[in-house]
Amino acid sequence: ELLTKGIGHTEFKDSELGQIPKSWEVVSLKKLVFIDVDSLKTNTDSNYSFKYIDISCVSTGKVSLPANEIAFKDAPSRARKIVKCNDVLIATVRPNLKAFAHFDEEGENWVASTGFAILRHKENCDSKFIYNFMLSDIVTRQIDALIVGSNYPAINTKDIKELTVLAPSLSEQQKIASILSSIDKTITQKSSKLSQTQSLKKSLMQDLLTGKVRVTVN
Repeated sequence: ELLTKGIGHTEFKDSELGQIPKSWEVVSLKKLVFIDVDSLKTNTDSNYSFKYIDISCVSTGKVSLPANEIAFKDAPSRARKIVKCNDVLIATVRPNLKAFAHFDEEGENWVASTGFAILRHKENCDSKFIYNFMLSDIVTRQIDALIVGSNYPAINTKDIKELTVLAPSLSEQQKIASILSSIDKTITQKSSKLSQTQSLKKSLMQDLLTGKVRVTVN
């Protein structure tokens, strides 16, 4: 609802994506982000080392960061796309699985697989807003339509550039992103607490079932 109705709007208009706030625009994604700006060239120094992010490193909202660096000469041929802090990684292979993530790490030596599209926000775009929008039903429907009937579901950079998205003002994008980040943080904390409680329950049940702890029943 935040991504389609915004915050505190009272005037709306019809659009190809349904009713949206009067001040919002419907645009192609390429109006808000640069895509695949930086890549390693084939003549890169063979000893240049970096941390490589492959497809298996990314799930929805999460990046499992590699611990060690790898030299260009030893890296897979798919290790090409340079990633910087605040970029958004979008898996182009099986995009319906939503291996999409906002990259929060500092540093210059991050390189991703060519199986990702790397979105870098323009001045009129908040990177966390666009990350959340890529997970919205609006984008999901468009991606599903692109890969329907395919034996090897995938999309390309051209497909991604032409995805239709909504564009609030930058300040409203930032407010929406902040609210959603806060919700994500709360979900993570609650999930962690739930996991700890379930682990404790399992441990206590094991103690009871093995007789390690005895309970007196009146």
